[in-house]
Amino acid sequence: HDIDNKKVGKYTVTVTATDSVNHKTVKTYEYEVKKREAELVIDDVTITYGEKAELTYSIKDAKDAYLEEYPLNVVLTAEGCEEEVCNAGTYDITYVSSDDENYEIVEKNTGKLTIEKADFVPAEHGVTFKGYKGVYDNKTHYVRVKGLPKKIFVQYENNHKREVGTRTATATFTYSENYNPTTMTAEIEITPKKVKVVIDNKASKYGEKIVKLTHQTVKGVY
Repeated sequence: HDIDNKKVGKYTVTVTATDSVNHKTVKTYEYEVKKREAELVIDDVTITYGEKAELTYSIKDAKDAYLEEYPLNVVLTAEGCEEEVCNAGTYDITYVSSDDENYEIVEKNTGKLTIEKADFVPAEHGVTFKGYKGVYDNKTHYVRVKGLPKKIFVQYENNHKREVGTRTATATFTYSENYNPTTMTAEIEITPKKVKVVIDNKASKYGEKIVKLTHQTVKGVY
């Protein structure tokens, strides 16, 4: 016979029997190789925004055993994510088709594609946030980022100071719904200004009220 049990189809089997008196009997039988039932197990996939998703799966046969080799060439799709790079979010992974003639997918699940938000790393884009250190001069001093790319937005907190002391300034970057907010910090330090004070000479007589003590600031006061 020419039956190939690895190829689905119908086969004709002819059997010839000869008895003791040389009478021949010929019978024809139909033999069918049916598709093997299989279960498609679609994997859940998690990537970061900007990465390309690889949709994967495995195949179980009717005996619930995973098949190590399966030439089904299954086509999957992430619904709502037809572009090569999709927005952050969650998408259903569903079965589209397969082109193997020997297996029939009788059961399948729905997988999940999760695209997580990416981190905007300022240093990788040439962004700097330098602090300020100076002597008190009665002026308000600000610190701001430099090298900010287009479409990147920044919000400041505590990025200015006038009085003596130290303050930590924070810059928070936002890009789009596909990126996590990112922060940078910088220190603002203002030190006291040195001044020269001259104390005036004073004199008073014994028994009299002490005169008012005075001084003169030569330089350094604003």
